Amino acid sequence: MNIDEFLKKHHWKYGEERWISYCEIIITEDGEIHEAIPSHERKLSKLCCKKLGVTYDELLSLIKPDMAPVEWMVDRIKAVCLWYDYGIVYDGYADNENITNALARLKAEKMIAPWTEYKISREYQLQMYRESQGWYNKKEDYHEICNKPDMENFCQ
Repeated sequence: MNIDEFLKKHHWKYGEERWISYCEIIITEDGEIHEAIPSHERKLSKLCCKKLGVTYDELLSLIKPDMAPVEWMVDRIKAVCLWYDYGIVYDGYADNENITNALARLKAEKMIAPWTEYKISREYQLQMYRESQGWYNKKEDYHEICNKPDMENFCQ
């Protein structure tokens, strides 16, 4: 749904007080708003599967074990995960007018906090870099890497 549909849908529930301290949604790069039901991770999974044309099992196989799934999906499909006063965004979200307009409108309507903080996710970019460096092809596991003298401080 777009921002107007979202606001119309929720104003009747909360009247003038609006949706105080609760706004769990996902905004896709086209500015569409999706309620994070049953959770951000589950809704993002469905959106990712649809956008990437994969099944849920295929999606899980794309996300490496050392990646944070929600952050990976946000970065991969260029979405924004929002809670009332916190958001996870992809690098470059501020250049997307659909998203910045939706965020500004949500703040103006007091659906999200004026002090909302955003964490920029680069999980997908990180995974692509690691793959290009052969990171996932190494035979060593975490414990073997940490036992090397030059990695001693890194793993603590």
